[in-house]
Amino acid sequence: FPSHDIDMYKDILADYNLKPYSFLSLFYGIDVKDFRPTDIILTQFDTLVKYAKAIGVKKLIFGSPSLRKKIKGWEYFVEDIFTELDKMLKGTGISVIIEPVSKEWGTEFWFDVKEIVDFINYYDLKNIYTMIDTQNCMLQGEDPSLIYKQYRHRINHIHIAEPGFGKLKNLEMHMKFSNAIRDYRDVITHEIAVKEEFRESIKTFSEIYK
Repeated sequence: FPSHDIDMYKDILADYNLKPYSFLSLFYGIDVKDFRPTDIILTQFDTLVKYAKAIGVKKLIFGSPSLRKKIKGWEYFVEDIFTELDKMLKGTGISVIIEPVSKEWGTEFWFDVKEIVDFINYYDLKNIYTMIDTQNCMLQGEDPSLIYKQYRHRINHIHIAEPGFGKLKNLEMHMKFSNAIRDYRDVITHEIAVKEEFRESIKTFSEIYK
């Protein structure tokens, strides 16, 4: 655990008056292709938890669609990893958020919130949650407002995005969802990757999700 890296990162954050809220792309650059190397995956989570504690991050967002393959025994690998991870997180104040990722991204399980909540409830995980991503809801043909209402107790993060990560266009859906989450008291993240549409979309996002 290279403390000098953390110190340098803290200095950069302080220089720009930034406070990170969550970690994403948790397995970027890590040579794993599915859930079989449980030791490597748990070691990476352990490192991430240490980094998160050091700089005050409270949420680790687990997307990693390339890992979600139904290889032989995948259910047992997933059980081992996330039950151990739940123990690792106990008392840290840090949560892992399993992001639902549509099959359009090549995933073979955990497409939607219900599937993830069923998994969390089955193993009675205390420090692992799920989230709503409006892009994923659209790809799955779901209404995010209904999903939020049904699974509010297990939702601990929200991404606002459109298919293709362009500017917000489905404004009626976003207005409805904004009203549905009035009791949500945490950060709401807007994901956009189209540079030319960034300013316009941020303005729209700020007006709808104020």
